[in-house]
Order: sequence, then C-alpha cells, then structure tokens
Amino acid sequence: MTVRIEKPAYNVREKLSELDFGHVPYEKMPAGSVIQVVRINSNTDTVTSSTNVWTALGATFATIYPKSSNSYLLYCCSVSAEHDAAETSNIHGFLKLFRSVNGDTFESLGQSLLFMTESLDLTGATTTSTMNYLDDHKKPAGSKIEYRMFYQRQNNTSAIHFNQALSTSDGIVGSYSQGYIMEILK
Repeated sequence: MTVRIEKPAYNVREKLSELDFGHVPYEKMPAGSVIQVVRINSNTDTVTSSTNVWTALGATFATIYPKSSNSYLLYCCSVSAEHDAAETSNIHGFLKLFRSVNGDTFESLGQSLLFMTESLDLTGATTTSTMNYLDDHKKPAGSKIEYRMFYQRQNNTSAIHFNQALSTSDGIVGSYSQGYIMEILK
C-alpha cells in the first residue's frame, strides 16, 4: 500500500521577506554583543592650577542611554596634557571617572583611578593618557548615564592644559580627546 503525503506549498523567499532583519531583539543577542556605541570627540580645553582638587575635564564628557539593564558600559577616552612647568621634575596626578544617573550628582567610580605623569622638556611637560573603565551599571534601560573624567594634581602649581590648542606643521590647530562608550550585553 502506498501512502501519499502532501505538504502545503512553502515559498522560502516569501517567508524570508516576512522576517524583520532590520533589528534583532537584544534578548536574542549573545553575551558580548555590542548593542550601541557613543563617540567622544572634543577639543574643549580645560586649564587648572589647583592641587589636590578634582577638576572636570570638559573634553571627556559623554552621555549614553542603555538599551538593556543586563549590560556593561565600557568607557574609553584619551586626553592630552601640557604642563607649564619649566625644568620641574616629578609632575604627577590622577585621573578618575565620575558618573551621574538621570541627572543626579556625579559620583566617583572608585576603581577607575589612573596615575598620570608627564615627560619634561625645557618649556614644559607633555603627556597623553587613556582611561578605560568597564561599568557594571545595573540601571534600567533608557536611564540617562553621564560620564566625566576628572584630574587631581598632586604637586606643582603651574597651569596644566588638557587639549590645549597647538599648531602643527601642517597648519592644523587643536588637540582632541577621542573615545567612546560601548554597551555590551552580559
């Protein structure tokens, strides 16, 4: 006895066109997926001559609105600095990341502390530093999370310029902080 089975016609092309490939739901993405990136690109010049005071570096400000509460936020930003101290050794300070959630007060992220020192020439000292911090934020999706890097000098009261506008040999003026915040699924 022969058994015949008939299947309804199935058009693969039609089924594929019905799927929404424009956006994969975040809950279906694997851990480690980057779901958004916010770029930091600023030439805001911050000058300070204070010692033992945390000073916000304007060129490092960034805001992100997490799409998931089950994610990490990776903050990464570089700054350049020029110190007006002539022939002074041991110029050093600290960089630290601060965070605000939904417009509340900025609070320091304690484990984000980074030591910064400067090389010296006859007219001052220069350096470039990069802050990397992985924040396990645990805030609801859509929260406004702002980050700012702060600097605290430990010695010497000469002015220090972050992102000071300097002319290059090809005529470009300025110094930019470059960076990003990545949201990464847990």
